[in-house]
Amino acid sequence: MRFDLTEQPMNRAIEKLTLFFVGVFAVCCVGVAVYQLVWVMPAKHCEQRGWWWDPQTRQCGMPVSVTAFTHRPIGSPKIAQPKPGAEPVKPSA
Repeated sequence: MRFDLTEQPMNRAIEKLTLFFVGVFAVCCVGVAVYQLVWVMPAKHCEQRGWWWDPQTRQCGMPVSVTAFTHRPIGSPKIAQPKPGAEPVKPSA
């Protein structure tokens, strides 16, 4: 009994499976590349500058000190609350 391997129908199935797995591998490689370019690299770049990275919105934000808004030096006492019987301070117009 003699078998000729070039005439068997299994070779066509192996070729199709090879193409299928090469295609799946290529799609996975593209997916990993897109993930790196869109999510990982911007986060690393932002954090290298010392800024904050928000992964939910994928935005890079510059940290701002509270003293920039309040104009009070760090460690200064809080503003005193008015006493219960005192008249409220009216802002000048």
